[in-house]
Amino acid sequence: MSEHYWKVIVKPNIDFGLCAEYSISILPKANIEALNLKAYYKSYRAGEESFESEYFFLVKHPSAEEWLLALGGICDKPEVQGVYACPSPKHFLAVIDNVAYYVDSSLPNNATPVAHSVDSIEVSLPNQQLFVVTSKTIIAIGKSGLMWESPELFPDGVYITIISKDLIWGHGDEVDGEYGAFKISVNDGSLVQNNWYTETYSAE
Repeated sequence: MSEHYWKVIVKPNIDFGLCAEYSISILPKANIEALNLKAYYKSYRAGEESFESEYFFLVKHPSAEEWLLALGGICDKPEVQGVYACPSPKHFLAVIDNVAYYVDSSLPNNATPVAHSVDSIEVSLPNQQLFVVTSKTIIAIGKSGLMWESPELFPDGVYITIISKDLIWGHGDEVDGEYGAFKISVNDGSLVQNNWYTETYSAE
């Protein structure tokens, strides 16, 4: 079956140093018919049961039959931006057109939309946490799954600079030569400090 593979994205024990029990391959749409497997579709857009997907995830987990997953993004023909191992060994995070999905590799069709407008994915190995950074908030994923979502930190751009045992430091986009800085708790995402603009922003 390997002749149908396009690109192997995830292998056990390599992504972020987090242990993964599964493997994933991404296949072009043209190659899935030869696999003779049922494909499961998931989209974050409510009421959309199927969509045009250019690529499919072939998921292999030792306790389940291999299965195919197609995920919908914002565009009509979504592109895969990344696949990331999670602190839970059987889960992975897939980002499609800035939409993040939390997927259980051992259960076909168990994909949960986590966020849209995703800007980056960060990791803290000491804390065993994965962070989904959106344009306004941060979402934490731990060994038991989704842990918390921070309050809105900035209106259009959030960047993590330091992750410690207890705190996440970051900043927001510059406006009129100034920028915002924040600290939030690693444990629950609560705001510890948030210094926003000192002047009212004007587009003029």
